[in-house]
Amino acid sequence: ETNGFGTCRAVPDNATLKNKIFINLKNYTNYMSKYIPKLCGSNGIIFIDKNLFNKLKGFDVNLKKGEERHLLVKAKKHSTYNIINNPVILSTRRYDRLGHLNIILYWIKEFFIPNNDEYKTIR
Repeated sequence: ETNGFGTCRAVPDNATLKNKIFINLKNYTNYMSKYIPKLCGSNGIIFIDKNLFNKLKGFDVNLKKGEERHLLVKAKKHSTYNIINNPVILSTRRYDRLGHLNIILYWIKEFFIPNNDEYKTIR
């Protein structure tokens, strides 16, 4: 087995109750990624062993979004998915501006019916 890969736990930068619930749900989904083959969350932050990264030929440069998940799903076939318990602070500006439910529905749709449209930048 090649050395591992994975993500880390997240905490929201804007610690409203809604954001705390949403980010905990996201953390739980990442945890469940250990057990569901096609599911692989990242909180936008990943780590991967260099040898494994090279073996998988890195990110798919043709994807406009979801390249982390795509890489991690491939990596699960060769190694162990890990979650580091030290939290990182995750920006909630996208959720705060577009709405938590809209973001959840967007990524559920992308999971089942992916497209290669640009991912809207939120600044």
